[in-house]
Amino acid sequence: MRKLVWVLLLGMSGCTQVEVKEATDAEKKQVTTIYADCSAQAIQAMDDGKSDAYTVASAASTACGREFENLLAVYSKGQTGSAKVKVRERFTTHRKEWLVPIVLKVRKEPK
Repeated sequence: MRKLVWVLLLGMSGCTQVEVKEATDAEKKQVTTIYADCSAQAIQAMDDGKSDAYTVASAASTACGREFENLLAVYSKGQTGSAKVKVRERFTTHRKEWLVPIVLKVRKEPK
């Protein structure tokens, strides 16, 4: 009887892992849209119309920090260890390049 209780307690203890599923496409789309909208607003406020798009994107890349962190959290959901680090590195490394098309889109919009 003691062995049975021990086995049950061991099974119910923290020895089991809860699997966290990856983010859905809908979740990813939502955080991407929120980040892109925030970035577009920042670009609109910062763009002097004379600087090249990459310079404006670089300046705007420091804006929207909370939205960027939410983006990272969703895209790395379900990842652990080095996989999570790789997501952060990839997004951080390419953040400025990904904002260049937004700069160009904002510049085309009527003012």
